[in-house]
Amino acid sequence: MIFSSESIKGIILIVAIGFIPFIYYVFLHPLSHVPGPILAKFNGLFLNVICYLGIEGHVIRDSHLKYGTVVRVAPNSVSISDPEALRRIYIAGGGFPKDARYRNFDLGPIQSIFSSISADYRDLRAKAVAPLFSPAQLRAESGPDGVIGRCIAKFLSQLEEFKAARAQIDLMDHCACLSIDVVTAYLLGRAYGGLDENAHLSLAARQDDSAKLSANPFIHAIVAFSRFSLLPNALFKLAYGVSQQLSTDEHVVQSFLKLDRFINDVMAHTQSTGSHSEQKSATRYYQDRLVAAGVSRVEAAAQSKAIVFAGADSTAVMLVTILFHLVQNSSARRRLRAELYSRPQNGQVLESMPFLRSCVKEGLRLGMANPTRLTRVVPDGSQLRVGTGGREVALPAGTIVGCAAYSLHHDPQVFPEPFAFRPERWLDDGLNGGLWKPNMEKNMMPFGHGARACIGKNVAMHQLYETVAAVIRSDVLEDAYACKDKIEMYEWFNGDIKGHQPEGPTSEWVSGVQAHHPGLEILYGNPALPDGSIKSYEELKPEIRNGVTLLATYIPPPSPIPEGRQIAEWVIGGTLGYGAIERQTARVASALGMEVYATTPEARKDDSYCIPGTGDPDGLIPTKWFHVTSVDDINNFLDQDMDILVLSLPLTSETYGLVSYKQFQILSKKKTFLSSVARGESINTDALMQPLETGQIVGAAIATHRTWERVLAILEINLEKLSLGQRPINLANRVLHY
Repeated sequence: MIFSSESIKGIILIVAIGFIPFIYYVFLHPLSHVPGPILAKFNGLFLNVICYLGIEGHVIRDSHLKYGTVVRVAPNSVSISDPEALRRIYIAGGGFPKDARYRNFDLGPIQSIFSSISADYRDLRAKAVAPLFSPAQLRAESGPDGVIGRCIAKFLSQLEEFKAARAQIDLMDHCACLSIDVVTAYLLGRAYGGLDENAHLSLAARQDDSAKLSANPFIHAIVAFSRFSLLPNALFKLAYGVSQQLSTDEHVVQSFLKLDRFINDVMAHTQSTGSHSEQKSATRYYQDRLVAAGVSRVEAAAQSKAIVFAGADSTAVMLVTILFHLVQNSSARRRLRAELYSRPQNGQVLESMPFLRSCVKEGLRLGMANPTRLTRVVPDGSQLRVGTGGREVALPAGTIVGCAAYSLHHDPQVFPEPFAFRPERWLDDGLNGGLWKPNMEKNMMPFGHGARACIGKNVAMHQLYETVAAVIRSDVLEDAYACKDKIEMYEWFNGDIKGHQPEGPTSEWVSGVQAHHPGLEILYGNPALPDGSIKSYEELKPEIRNGVTLLATYIPPPSPIPEGRQIAEWVIGGTLGYGAIERQTARVASALGMEVYATTPEARKDDSYCIPGTGDPDGLIPTKWFHVTSVDDINNFLDQDMDILVLSLPLTSETYGLVSYKQFQILSKKKTFLSSVARGESINTDALMQPLETGQIVGAAIATHRTWERVLAILEINLEKLSLGQRPINLANRVLHY
């Protein structure tokens, strides 16, 4: 291709014009002096992308750690992590006005108390309902006969029911049921019924995804759509309208309709505006007070729906965070229980209990229902001067500014070990290893600040204190365990906790397989037991055990591991059994220079599923083979002076308690390191305790791992083989159970 001189000039001109915005925003813009990621300075894409992905909180926190307390995150937007700026932005003179972003949270054509950017509009409505949020009135409803007290008692009763049955519970969903019932019963005079919706079902049925809070699909859809909240108002409305037209999720539609019916029922019992005396008598509930203040019934219904959404979601996130960490922290539970039993059961006393207050504060610090920036606009005719350490900057009028709970709550200078649940940090003096720091209170903003702070703060705080106290007094958390070791969140405007949905095949996988095999029925059930183990074949329901063509269960994956440095080549590794797990283990051991001994009662080759490039399907790695069909054969194999032994046999009547007193005696001769990735029952626990106590065994530990990818790959291969009339792989013997 040949370019003329004129075409080259044209290309240069286009490139030059394209660089003009870059040059302006990076070098000439009024915010060009503010540090931040280079991409953020000239393009709003950076901020929109991290918002969409749900990583805005920690990405901006990392930017603060790199650039300082003032960071430019978009061409005209600045994030501030200086607690000294909170008063100027949110409190002084009523605070800076909200930016246009909040209008993206309107209720259709109606502005909510939260979304309105007009102080006058909000004040009229907020003042009308303010008496409902007084601590005295909340305490009055927290006793055994109060609406809040009854909701918490029901919540606790259901937790105890699950504990007695040693059944798993989705605590996030259960906390949402409590929160929606508290906020609706107390504020609207009628409980939504989250705690009652599925109370008639068996515990097994209540563990199913279909038995979750009916309002959840609607709530989660709204929370998830906040990922688009940084879009300009017109573009956001267009995106929302298109999503409404394209949405095919019937659960969201039905959830929305049920909540609508509930609000309509609430409004049917709301009096219309009447005389002054009638207005005074009709102000017991939230919607009544709004109507009495002159708000239309249509708007009062919308405002009521907004308070239901806020109360059910935000408070539940904070409550489940506190309870999750108390499950993980037995010493904190013991200390909290001792404190609670030392005081009378009185709501007014709860907030004065030092350690309970510290646990709630620490939960609020980590829970962050709103982890991202609460944005405001620097008013006309003024500027905001912020910054510390000689890096003060002036932000001109019109700049969008905001502080984020995620950055302030995880500042390592203020909160050492910022991601750890350490309630004692609020009580110590900071000396002798203590974690207390002078600016901790200043850095806290779980509900926002100033006149525009969360209107439901007192209801949320009251529910947190009362519920945590009731749960700890009941001992319902004793012997409980968490399915995950930490809480992870989507850091949208409203935080959404990951991982509290049941594990299993994704809907995309199910749809893809069913499209490839029309008429296929897929049954999924959670095989996990309360102690974290997996159901054996005998424990499956008869309709599953005998009624399905293919049975898939959790199987640890043979993941490829690159060859690393060679370790001592005289190390001998043994594998008791030589299935998929042992073959991959042998591959890794061989790569590390070990000599591998293996046992097998059958052929050395393996025709079961093997991820290409992994394992040892042809049985070429072991240098010695041992034919094992009896306990004596096993003992002979164990007596081969092995340094490492991997045990990964299926759990059957023959392998139950296979490694016992005699086997431990044999292995102790060479001080063999035993790694069992089989079911725990393969090792006789009583036999394990004696050598541990005598020092014959130095130590023992347990770890768990689950994966679906390998299971689903095997299932797809077998579906294909069945459709072609071929023999499936990994066939299970229904007599031997493997």
